[in-house]
Amino acid sequence: MNRWLAFVCVGGVSVCAEFEIFAEDAETKQEDAQASKELEAREAAERDAQVFRVNAGASMATLSAGVGSAGSLGGLVPSVSVSGGPRIAGPLWIAFGLEGSVYQTAAEQEDVRTTAWSVGGSAALRLDVPILPKVEIGGSITPRINAQFGPYWEQLSVSAHFGVGLHLRPTNLFGIRTAVELFRAGYSRLEQSEGGVYETVAAEIYAGPSMSLTFSF
Repeated sequence: MNRWLAFVCVGGVSVCAEFEIFAEDAETKQEDAQASKELEAREAAERDAQVFRVNAGASMATLSAGVGSAGSLGGLVPSVSVSGGPRIAGPLWIAFGLEGSVYQTAAEQEDVRTTAWSVGGSAALRLDVPILPKVEIGGSITPRINAQFGPYWEQLSVSAHFGVGLHLRPTNLFGIRTAVELFRAGYSRLEQSEGGVYETVAAEIYAGPSMSLTFSF
């Protein structure tokens, strides 16, 4: 009988202990959740206080399909770019950039390759809207001027590009943006060394992917 009473007593203590441990676990989880919310709020406030961003990346335009009055503006070659600019308001940024490339072209019906290069400037108006603590989505409008120089020709184009993008920001300083330009419209003038001049006004649906590293301050 005493033995049974001892067993009941021990069991009662055990239940009490288990209840206390459960209560402590629930309290700890609440504290962790509160700390996580406070950290996210602090990071969001720090990001809202940032006023300048630098972008460095590479891009390529493919799948061009001209529907303009005089054909296509022409495909863009792989290029590298550097840009930077201030926050205008909220999720809206502006970025002034420079881009350039060196590439080879093949002459028609000849196994000969010649070197050409291009240089350009842009002023992108970009929207980055937070959807998760470290993820932003948005779009961009990018007026661009570009000059291309080949051995027998020169081309100048002025255009506006529209695209969408995804911005991953694992830290307040560093991020990775992937984007696709989907539509462009503009004017292009091609001059050949023989004296021929070709002008194009066009609006095009195309796919121009890009990837860049971002640094926010």
